[in-house]
Amino acid sequence: MAKLGIRTYIETGRAKFSFDPLDPVIVSTDHIMPRNMAWYRQFVQHKAALFRLGEAVMRLPPRHVLDLIAFCRFSLAQHGTLQVDDARLAGAWAGGPAGLAGLLQRLGFALRQVAPDSPDSPLPIEALKLTDQAAPLPGMETLYVVGDSHVRFLAGKDETTGYAGLERGIKLFRDMVPGFVGLHLGAGLAWQLGVRGSSTAATEKIEYLLGESGAVPRGARVVFSFGEVDCRAHVCQQAERQGRPVEAIVEDICARVIAFLDGIAAQGFRPVAWGPIAPTWLDRIQDPRYPVYGSFEQRKAATLHFNATLARLCAERGHGFLTVAPQLFRAEDGVTDKQFYCDPIHLSQNARPFLYPQLDALLGPLQLG
Repeated sequence: MAKLGIRTYIETGRAKFSFDPLDPVIVSTDHIMPRNMAWYRQFVQHKAALFRLGEAVMRLPPRHVLDLIAFCRFSLAQHGTLQVDDARLAGAWAGGPAGLAGLLQRLGFALRQVAPDSPDSPLPIEALKLTDQAAPLPGMETLYVVGDSHVRFLAGKDETTGYAGLERGIKLFRDMVPGFVGLHLGAGLAWQLGVRGSSTAATEKIEYLLGESGAVPRGARVVFSFGEVDCRAHVCQQAERQGRPVEAIVEDICARVIAFLDGIAAQGFRPVAWGPIAPTWLDRIQDPRYPVYGSFEQRKAATLHFNATLARLCAERGHGFLTVAPQLFRAEDGVTDKQFYCDPIHLSQNARPFLYPQLDALLGPLQLG
């Protein structure tokens, strides 16, 4: 079994995990803060024997608690244990301890009876990890996220590993967090949505996923993740070449995106646009797969205008829209905040709490019994 280390504490931002000094594979979450998930990257590569969830975790909003439990499950060794130290903490959930027990079972755990040390002792809820796969949760809608590499963030994944390979080079990310299925098509452009014959064949792959593959059921809510590559590498370049304002180039792209979403809706799906995240703080990236064109301020302006324009168009057409971009800039200087990124391009799960209010606005508050 991999050890998490000999340190008594790991501190990242405002989140702190404490270790049992006699057993470094036992992790307590008593000090986790509601707005921080920086712990995720500390533990996702390891396999702990026991996670103890304290009151600070169990009092978080339902979507946050669900994701934390799912991440703990992924970081546990097979047959590792998730423990809620006091059964009374389950009162934070509808249905009390029984409701929490049912939730844990659907998330891939088996509950086992634990006798208290004395009649006055709190009764812990202990759940044994059986699988990394979760059953559908009653009252929780599944979002199918289709598009570029940013689908990983929504599907609960920072790393590029852990996917299932599908036909046509599509990568499937699932079972990291409840309610999300990620379908990565490649580095597609928003400008090329609906255009056949692109280098990534994104349009053909979307047609396949929504059609003959049966991967996305008719009537499902489908989140399309496109636009970050456009804002990073193409918008400023095209503005220079065409002698037009950045805003005009962005509006042309958004018009094409909204026409594409209209077509998806006409097929019986419920489209949602995922707006591009805050741009990289770097003016150049060594990896040729990630070209950057334009200054940071130009790319920031393009990104913000892209999100504002697409949000307005989606509202006019009755399509959903999600973005966390405004929360990703530092207040003191307006530069993209690195603490929310796992690399210069992609968000880490540290930014996930910004998503929860957006999901509540789109889907309604989550009610789990």
